Order: sequence, then C-alpha cells, then structure tokens
Amino acid sequence: LSGAAFKSQSPRRFAQLEMTLSTDDPAVAAKVTVLSIAYEDALLQGALGRIEPRNALPNEDTRFTYAVLPASDGEDSGFDLMRFALSAAASDIAVQIGDMTVKPSFVDSQADSLYIGLPFAVTSDSVHISFTTRVVRNATLFGLDLGSSERPGIWQSVEAMTRRANIVMLPALTRANRLIDALLLSSPVLTPNGDDVNDEIEIRFVAFKVENSNPQISIFDLAGRPVVQLATPTVQGATYTFIWSGRDVAGNLVAPGSYLLRIDLRTNSGEDTILRPIAVAY
Repeated sequence: LSGAAFKSQSPRRFAQLEMTLSTDDPAVAAKVTVLSIAYEDALLQGALGRIEPRNALPNEDTRFTYAVLPASDGEDSGFDLMRFALSAAASDIAVQIGDMTVKPSFVDSQADSLYIGLPFAVTSDSVHISFTTRVVRNATLFGLDLGSSERPGIWQSVEAMTRRANIVMLPALTRANRLIDALLLSSPVLTPNGDDVNDEIEIRFVAFKVENSNPQISIFDLAGRPVVQLATPTVQGATYTFIWSGRDVAGNLVAPGSYLLRIDLRTNSGEDTILRPIAVAY
C-alpha cells in the first residue's frame, strides 16, 4: 500500500494512474490483484453558475454578478469558501445568500483571483456575488471553485448553468484594430539624479488580442538613434509594466533632453505600435 497522494490540485475531473511492476525472480511475473482509490465526498451534489452581464467593454470597469445554484441531498457538508479566477483585480464586493445580504467573513482580491469567505456553510440557498472588475480578453472565462473551511484542500468546480453562461464577450474588441490601451507613464519627466524622486519611469499598458506576447520597448533619441531596449517586463494578465532608469545600452546615464518611447507588440496585424515622448532632466 503506497498511500501516495494525487499530485494535481483540487478540483480534479480525471485521475491518471501509472503503475510500475517489477520482480527479482525472472521466473515469476508481477501482477496486480487489488487496486483501490480513496476519495473524499464532494461538498455538494453539484453547483451551477452564471455571470451577468455577458457582454462588456474592453478594459472598462464593469459591475458583474455571479449567481451560484447549489444542489444538495441534505447530507452534503456545503461550502463557505469561494475562489474566482479573474483577469483583473476585483473591488466593491457584495454577497447575497438567498434573499439575505450578508457580510463576508473575509475578502482577498488579487490581480488574477478573488477569494471570499461566507459567514456560514451553504448547501441549498442560491448565492449571488457582485463585484467590479475589468475584462481585456474576448470570451473570458469566469471560473469558480467552492471550498469548505472545515475540509481544507477540497475544492469543487461550479459548472456553467447553460452553454457559455460563465463566459463574458467583448463585442467591441472583435471590431477594433487598436491593440495597445491604457498606456500610462509614471511621470512625464525622468530625473535620474539619485534623490529617489522620478529616478525611474514606469511604463504600463494593456495589450489586446495578443496571447503570449513579447513586446519590444525601445528608447530613441530625437534623431532616431536607438538608446536602449528595455528588459523583460512584469506581466499581470494583459497588463505589461516596464522600467527605464535613464541609462543607455552601455549602462551610462543619458544626456538630458527629449527622447522617444516606442512600443511594438510585433504582431502581424492591427495597430501594434505606439510612440510617446519622454523628457530627461537633472
């Protein structure tokens, strides 16, 4: 009896087993006589979910409500934890269980997830979670798992109530040619003089309709000569963040003056490049 635990995270839809049979006696073949798998009871008989609205504007704050309809046989332990997979951080969380508005026991909103604790275990009442977030990918799936504080590590998936009921579409994005949005510079002027004020400039933007992109961010002088190509960014969903410290490719501080920032998503179609001025002063 190995007692080996599953390596994949809960919830699991399938189980794949690998067994290696060996023997020290070439005249005897190893064989399996008994195979048993121990499992935990599910939290519920099932749970169906639906997100509203089903359409949104790209990268705009949108108020969503996710409805969960649990099914229980009366002996289920129920759930008091909810784990959402999102494309951006959520805010302004509201929880309704049945006809009652309740205060969650905790809310943990991350860049790509939302964890909510309910004040008590739910087995049969509907649950509605309202929150504000942004969607930047067309056909974004709002995934939800249910858990129990009494049974740590056990998670149960919520299935779509109807086909694509947990997916949000961005109709305007499918018609748009613009691929770069929400470009933000932390300061219009870079002053790399070591006083900890604007010694670096943060460059942040959202890339639409691009999967696994490797944007090229370059700095040029006004004569068009390359100064430096910025290093690998920090990526959160479709948001890219680059840092420029005012140094050229050799690591030397550049001369004061005006420079050009060029963002190139390096795609085969769409408006994938943009230019912005950056001033350097001492």
